[in-house]
Amino acid sequence: MQVTPVWQEWDGTHVNISSVKGRLKDRLARRNPVATLCVQDPDEPMRYLEIRGRMDVIELDVEEALKRRLQALYLGPDKVAAPIPGQERWAYRLLPDTIIGRSSKGLVRV
Repeated sequence: MQVTPVWQEWDGTHVNISSVKGRLKDRLARRNPVATLCVQDPDEPMRYLEIRGRMDVIELDVEEALKRRLQALYLGPDKVAAPIPGQERWAYRLLPDTIIGRSSKGLVRV
């Protein structure tokens, strides 16, 4: 099991995550593609989504398109970094099968 903060984007079907080949996240996703993602609302700490599913697509992010989108989303469009030579960046697509939301009003299965 691994717990780590990740940048992610929702494309309407998948939660997209980026990592480098050989890192722990990459090794675990390839060995067992089942994953859970928890997204917390920064303005209301008891409000969050828990997303459970499988990494149904793991593909080479040749031009680092996902990495650049995530950098722009989290840091701003003027903060996108150049690729690191020799680094093999991969895109992971988490297909949700269970989504649970919690707020001050209680737990809701989405």
